[in-house]
Order: sequence, then structure tokens, then C-alpha cells
Amino acid sequence: MSASREIDRLITIARQSTAVRGNLDVAKAFIDAIAADPMAEIPDLGEPNVEHLEPRIEKPMPDGSQYINRGIDVSNETLLPITPELNNPALDPTAAHRAFCGR
Repeated sequence: MSASREIDRLITIARQSTAVRGNLDVAKAFIDAIAADPMAEIPDLGEPNVEHLEPRIEKPMPDGSQYINRGIDVSNETLLPITPELNNPALDPTAAHRAFCGR
């Protein structure tokens, strides 16, 4: 798959580095001629003007993973021990409140 991407990239660079320019005066004269006579024939355009340009270099995508929110780093945080006096909140929803508030 990477070979096809490399070939595609090389073709893109080749297309971007070659420009073919026509003679605009002859093209405008043909538009005027065809407006007057729909059966007018295309005149000889002569040699095309082929230019070789400096290709645009595509920059790689910047790494945006530094902006991803991965949450709080808890690796250095000390966890409170689970004590038996804290009851299961599913069985007694107010037990944790009573244990922390002292009521």
C-alpha cells in the first residue's frame, strides 16, 4: 500500500510542476468567430507553451496528539484505603455521608 501512495505522491508532484499555457489571443479570436458563425473551425493554435515550475512540497501533518485530553494524571496520587466502616452505598445510600460528616 505504501508503494502506491509513493507513486501517487510522485505523480502529484509531476502534475504540479508542469504547466501548459495556451495563446489567449487566439482563443479570444475563436470565441468571437464562433459567436458570429457557429460553423467556424478551430484555428491552429501553434506550439503549446510548456513551463516547468518548482513543485509544492507537501508538509507532513503535525502531531496533534499533544492536544488530546487524556484526563488527570493519577499515577502520583495516593488513594484512600477502603475501610470496613464504609458500607455498600447500594444498600445504604447515606452511609458514606454519615461516615464522612460524622453524623
